[in-house]
Amino acid sequence: MRGTVEILLFCLFGQLQRVYTEEKGITWSNLQEGELLSCVDSIIRTYFSNFRNVLVSMPENRGEGLQRTLTPSSFDEDVILIVNMLLKKMSANFIPYRILPRDENLNPNGETVWGYIIFLWPDDDGDIMDSLRNQLDSLKDSESTQWEPRARFIVMVIYRDNHTPQELALEVYTEMWSYYRTINTIIVITNQDENEKSKHVNETNKFIAKVYTGFPYQTGNCGEVKEVILLDQCQSYKYPPLSQEVNLFPTNTPEHYCGCPLKVSSIGIHPFVYLKKNSTQIYGDASLKVEGMSVEQLLLPIEKMNLTPIFLHPILNLTMDGYLKIIAELTNGISDIVTGTIALIPALISSDYEPTIPFEFSSVSWFLPCPDASRRMEKVITTYSISVWLTMAMIYILTGCLFSCLATYNTPHISKDSNNYRNINLSLYNAWAVLLGVSVPEMPKTWKLRLIFLLYVCYCFVMSTVFQAFFTSFLVAPGYEKEMETVDELVQSDLKFGFNSAVGVGAMTMDYREFERFHYSRHVDCNDFAMCVKRMIYKRDITSIVVELYTNYLANRLGFGEEEKVLCSLNVKLISSGLVFLLKKGSPYLNQLNSLLRRGMEGGLLHRYCELMFFEARLESRNRKEDDETDALYFVFSFSYLIPAFFVLLVGYVAGGVVLVGECFLNCVLKYTNQRAGHVQTRYP
Repeated sequence: MRGTVEILLFCLFGQLQRVYTEEKGITWSNLQEGELLSCVDSIIRTYFSNFRNVLVSMPENRGEGLQRTLTPSSFDEDVILIVNMLLKKMSANFIPYRILPRDENLNPNGETVWGYIIFLWPDDDGDIMDSLRNQLDSLKDSESTQWEPRARFIVMVIYRDNHTPQELALEVYTEMWSYYRTINTIIVITNQDENEKSKHVNETNKFIAKVYTGFPYQTGNCGEVKEVILLDQCQSYKYPPLSQEVNLFPTNTPEHYCGCPLKVSSIGIHPFVYLKKNSTQIYGDASLKVEGMSVEQLLLPIEKMNLTPIFLHPILNLTMDGYLKIIAELTNGISDIVTGTIALIPALISSDYEPTIPFEFSSVSWFLPCPDASRRMEKVITTYSISVWLTMAMIYILTGCLFSCLATYNTPHISKDSNNYRNINLSLYNAWAVLLGVSVPEMPKTWKLRLIFLLYVCYCFVMSTVFQAFFTSFLVAPGYEKEMETVDELVQSDLKFGFNSAVGVGAMTMDYREFERFHYSRHVDCNDFAMCVKRMIYKRDITSIVVELYTNYLANRLGFGEEEKVLCSLNVKLISSGLVFLLKKGSPYLNQLNSLLRRGMEGGLLHRYCELMFFEARLESRNRKEDDETDALYFVFSFSYLIPAFFVLLVGYVAGGVVLVGECFLNCVLKYTNQRAGHVQTRYP
C-alpha cells in the first residue's frame, strides 16, 4: 500500500514538474536536468537519510550572492530552480544540510561531515576540472579537522564538455582520489547526448543519467584508477529511478592488496626504530631493512593485509627537523605511513594526516639521577643529630661537675671520696672514660656519688650501644641521599636541563612550560637521547624529560637490573600517551590497520616482543655485570672507617696541647707578677 502511494506521488510530481517547467519556459534539456535531480534525490534518500549532517557545495562563480534561498543573480534561472528543488526535497525528507560558499568558515568544534553533495559545472573559463578543484580546496580548507575524505561523495555533473560520460567520470574520480583521497565517490552524469541521438526511443524507457565509481585497488592497480565502472542508470519516469539491487557505495578497499607496495617512513631511536641491514625487495629497489618495536608492530598488520613494505631511509634521532622532514614526506605523498616514536599528542590533529589507535602506552616524565648511596663516613658522623651530640656534651660536662661537687661537699669536715673525684679535672676525666667505655682509676665511695655514677654508666651504655648498632648497619648499607620530588627542587639544584627540540615543542603544544624555568645557560643539547640518558646515569649532572619505556630499556642494556635503580622520576607524570602510526588523511588503510592493531593488542603480541627485547638486552650486558656482582657482595674495612675515632683523639690532643700551652703561659705570667711584686717590696720596705 505504501509503495503504491509513493509511485502515485512520484508520477504526480513528474506531471507537476512538466507543467511547471512549461510555464517557466524551461527547455527540454533543462527538463532532463530536473529528472537528473530526481535521480540524485533518490540516491540521497537511500544513502544519506541516516546522516546528521550533509554538506552541499557548488561552483563559486555561480554562487555569488546565494544564501539559503538561493536567490538568482547572474546564474541561469532554470539551473537555480533545479538546485532549489533538490534542497527543498532534502528539507522535506528531514535530511539536514549546509551550503558552503567558499568564503564561509565552519565551526572547528562541529561534528564531522559524513556526506557531501557537489554540484559541478564549468567555471568562467569553461574548465569543469578547475571548478572541481576549487570546490574541494574550499571544502578542505574551510572544514579543517572536520574534513573527512572517507565520507560518501555525490558529484552531480550538471553540464559537461565534449568528453564522453565515462571519460569525464574517470577524470573526476582520478582527480578526487589522487589529490584528495576520496574513495567512496559516485559521479552522476546526464545522458543528454545519447538521448538526443536516439529520440525515437520511448521516453519512459530512456536513461537520463549514469552513475559511475572507481576501484583504486582492483587486481594489479595498487592505488591507480585506470577505469571507472558503471554502477547503474536512472530511467525516466521510473520509480524508483535506480535499481534496488545495486549498492551505489560498495566497499572500495579490499581485504588483501595483492602485494602492493607500502612506502614507510620511520623516525626514532633504539629500540623503537633501528637500522638492521640492506636488502632488496621484490620490486627490485635497493631499500633498507628497518626493525624495532614500532616497526614490528606495523609488519604484522601489513603482512595480514598482503602489502609489501618499502622502507625509506630512517631518521635515527629525535629532533624537530627530523619530525618536520617525516611529516613533509607524508604530506607530499613520498611515503604512505610513518612509524616510530610518534606519540598521540594534540600537534597531530591536522587536516592533512591522521593517527591510528595507540598500540603501546607509556608515560613521559621528568627523569633525574637517583639519589646516590651516602658515604659511609658521612652516615657515621651523622648517626646522631647535632642536638643529640650537644646534649651528650652537656650531660658529660654537668656529670663531671656533679662528681666534683658531691665528692668535695659530702660532709662538713672530711670527704670519704678520693682526690680522683674532688678535683674538677679528674672528675671530667672519669666522666670521659665512662662515656668511651673505659674503666676509671677508682670507684666512688659515698652512696650519693655511686648512685649518680650508676645512672651515668647506664646512660653511656645505652648511647654507645645505639651508636655501635648504627655504625655497623651504616658500614653494610649506608642508605641514600634525599630524593628530589618537585620541579622547584630541580631548578634549585645544580642539575642542568637536557633540552630536546622535539620534546620541547610537544610539551609547548600541551601548554607545559616548566622546563623554561631553567636558565638558557643551564641547557644541554639532548637531541641524542642515548648519550643524554647515559650522561644522566654516569655523570649524574643533568635532568631531562624522557619516555619511561626508553629509560627502562637503556638501563637494562647498560646492565642495570631492576634492583639497581639508577634513574628516578618525579612523582607527577607529565603525560601518559600512546604510540601511533601516522597516515595521510583519507588513507584507505586506516580502518583495517586499526582493526588488526586492536587484535594484536588483545593477543599480547607487542608485549611479548617487548619482553624478548628486554631479555636480549639483559643478556648482552651480562658479561659486564658478572665481574661487578662479586665486588658488590662485600666491602673492605679500611682505615678510613676509623677516621671519627682518630678525629676525636686528634681533638683531644689539640685540646690538651692548648691547655698545656695555656698553663705554661699562665705560669710564666704569675712568676713574672710575683717577681715584680717582690722587687717592689724590697725597694720600698
